[in-house]
Amino acid sequence: PVECTAGTYSPINNQMFAGQCIPCPPGSFSLDRASKCDLCPPGTECPDYGMPKPAVCPARKWSPENSTSCLDCPAGFICKTSMTGEPEACAAGEF
Repeated sequence: PVECTAGTYSPINNQMFAGQCIPCPPGSFSLDRASKCDLCPPGTECPDYGMPKPAVCPARKWSPENSTSCLDCPAGFICKTSMTGEPEACAAGEF
């Protein structure tokens, strides 16, 4: 049997050919020997097919779960660290 590499999966146990491994769609990723793709967690992006792991959003960017790109932090909110899953509202008087 052939095992799927990271970024691909197969719902078929013990597939016989590497061609039976399917690339994960954008917004998801997989580790080695996966039977399904996992959604990219908040604060990360998976822009391409066949992602072996999510890419971390940098500071001042954010993303929801299953994202294909990191987004700019909106006005009136703060995204302090990398891997921000949800922007925080600025305190009164700040922007």
